[in-house]
Amino acid sequence: MRFLGLSGLVVGVLVAASLWAAPASGGTSACKPTVSDGFGPWSRGARGAPPRRSVFGSGFTLSGKVLRAGDCQPVKGAVVEVWQETPGQGYVRRGRASVVTDGTGAFRIVGPVPRGEGGGLTGHIHIRVTHSLFEEVSVTHFVAQGSRRARLTLVLTDSEL
Repeated sequence: MRFLGLSGLVVGVLVAASLWAAPASGGTSACKPTVSDGFGPWSRGARGAPPRRSVFGSGFTLSGKVLRAGDCQPVKGAVVEVWQETPGQGYVRRGRASVVTDGTGAFRIVGPVPRGEGGGLTGHIHIRVTHSLFEEVSVTHFVAQGSRRARLTLVLTDSEL
């Protein structure tokens, strides 16, 4: 199932670059918010909450931190949801999982190695982060061929700003 064209791939690369935004040493610069790419199966009306589980397969580990824009403080209690395409079945519940960030803003999810779709799109994971005090962020992380892990920093903006 292909839903991202060349423009989606370009946006994905730009989003991937923005995900590397990490807090500056010494606290002299503010964390820049992660830009939501708006892509993903959620736009197609996902039914029900994602399963709360940190393991939904094996072979690939996605971990990282969720931080607050501006002061780079960790966001405790954010829900990090992932959704991968299940080969031959599309975006189904089997490919979904979610966890809640701890006191340091950390999360970790283990699942299958993302496979590329038809049409040349590389393996990827759709990630959505929600918290009642922050704006929702949805991004697509493209996985390098042969990679077995990724570590991301996702930066949220206060919903009152």
